[in-house]
Amino acid sequence: MTVELITGYAGTPHISSDEVGAYNAGLVGPGDYALATGDQLAGSMTSSTVFSLKSGDAVLNGRHVHLAGTSTVEITAGTAGQKRNDLVVLRYTRDTATNIEGCRLVVIKGTSTTGTAADPAHNTDSILNGVATHDMPLYRIPLDGIIVGTLVPLFNVLKPMADVWDSLSQPLFQTGTVNLVKGGVGGGKTWWTNITFPKPYKMAPMVWTNSTDVALLSEAQDITAIGFRFGVRNVDSNATQKDMFPRWFAYGELV
Repeated sequence: MTVELITGYAGTPHISSDEVGAYNAGLVGPGDYALATGDQLAGSMTSSTVFSLKSGDAVLNGRHVHLAGTSTVEITAGTAGQKRNDLVVLRYTRDTATNIEGCRLVVIKGTSTTGTAADPAHNTDSILNGVATHDMPLYRIPLDGIIVGTLVPLFNVLKPMADVWDSLSQPLFQTGTVNLVKGGVGGGKTWWTNITFPKPYKMAPMVWTNSTDVALLSEAQDITAIGFRFGVRNVDSNATQKDMFPRWFAYGELV
C-alpha cells in the first residue's frame, strides 16, 4: 500500500494523469459528461457530409478534454434506399508503448440496412480500469437514403456546483401558526382563515396541519400554489378555554 500526497510539493514531478483522473471521477462521477462551459459541445451538420462541433469541455472517466473553437469531421454520404446511424464520439487513446494519451473527434460509421438502423458499436470500457481506448458518444447522425436526419445528442451536461447548491438551498418546506384567542371558537363550531404562503410554490404543495390541542381538529382546504384555507373545529361543547396556536406545514417546489 502506498500513501502519496498529490497536491503537495515533492521535489520532483510526481502527479500522474491516472491520479488526476481518479480525483475528477470522484468529484463529477465515473461516466462521460459535458460541462456547462463554452457552447456546451453544440453540434450541427454544416453540409450533408460535414459535422461541426462547437466549443466546450468534457470529462471522460475523469479525463478532462477541452475543445476550443469549432471542430469538424466528415461522414460518408448515405445510400439511396438504405438507412444508417453514424455516431460522433470523443475518442480517448493511450499508446501502450509510450503511455502518451490523446483525444480526438471521430465518426463511427454504422451499417446500412433497409430495416431499422442500429447504432454502431463503440468502446465502452472505462479509462479508470486502464483501457487504451474509450469513446464518449456525442451525437447520433441518422441517415435515410441521402437525407441527413435530426442530430440526436447522447451526452449529459453537468450543472455547475453553484447551480446545484442554489437548487438544494431553496427552502421547499414552510410552516406557520395562527393565533386562536381564548373563546375564539365556540363549542362544536369551525373557525376558518385564509393562509398565504410566505413564498409561492410552482404548483399546489402538500399541506398538513396540527391543531396542537385534543379539543380541536384542524384541516386544510382549497390548496393552491399561493395559499389555502385553514380550518379549526372545536369538538368540545364549550368555547375554547385558552389561547391556542394551531400550526400548518407545506412542502413543494418553490417558484
